[in-house]
Amino acid sequence: MYEFTTGNGFLVYLVAAAGLLHASLQLPLATLTHALTHNLGRNRQSHTVPLAGFFLLGFLAALSTLALASLLLLSQLGINQATYLTIGALICIAGAGIMLAYFRDNNGAALWVPRRFVQKLYKLTEKKTLAEAYGSIAVAGFLAVFYEIIFCFPLVLCAIAISASASEATISQHMLTYALAASAPLIVAMSVLAGGTSPVRIHKWRIESKRFWQFFLGLTYICFGLYIASGQFAMHY
Repeated sequence: MYEFTTGNGFLVYLVAAAGLLHASLQLPLATLTHALTHNLGRNRQSHTVPLAGFFLLGFLAALSTLALASLLLLSQLGINQATYLTIGALICIAGAGIMLAYFRDNNGAALWVPRRFVQKLYKLTEKKTLAEAYGSIAVAGFLAVFYEIIFCFPLVLCAIAISASASEATISQHMLTYALAASAPLIVAMSVLAGGTSPVRIHKWRIESKRFWQFFLGLTYICFGLYIASGQFAMHY
C-alpha cells in the first residue's frame, strides 16, 4: 500500500495531467473532423453539435471500458512501487514511440495507425442517412480510442492506480477529471465547428503543427513517465 505525501488536490492535478496527455493524441480529433466533413456536406450544418456529441459519447464509453479494465487488472496485481515503476516505464515507451513514429513521413497529417484500420474507421463515418450517421459516429468515437490503446492505456492505468491508492471514494471523482481533460479537444472542436469554422481548417492546423506537436508530446510523455516511475508523490509504509 501507499500513503501519499501530497494532498488530494495535487493528485487531482496528476490525474488531469494524464488526461491532458491523452487529449493530445490525434486520432479522435482526426476522425471527428473527417466524419463532420463528410456528413455536413449535404446541408446538415444544424447537426454539427449532435453528431459531435454522439462521437463524444462513444469516446467516453471507451474511456469507461479502459478504466474498468485497469481497475480489474490492478485489483489482481496490487499497487506498490513496482506498479508505479512499470506504469512509468510504459508511459516512457509510449512517449518514445510518439517521438519516433507517431506521424507518417509525408506532407499530410497521416498517423502511425495502419492505413487499412484508418480507412475502415473513416468509412464507418460515411453513411448516407442521418440515422446511420449518428450510430456509426458513436462507434467511431469508441474505436478511435482503442486504435491508440498503446498510447492511452498506460495513462488510464496511471490515473486508476493513483485514485485507487488514495481512496476508493476518489476513483469516480478522479476519473471524471480525467475524462473531462481527455475530451477537451473534442469539446473545443464542437464549439468552434458549431460557430461556423470549417473542419478543413482544423485539419490544416494539424498538418502545420504536427512536427512540433510530435516532439513536444513525446517529450512530455517521457517526463511524466519518469515522474510516475520515481514515486516522488508517495511513500511506502
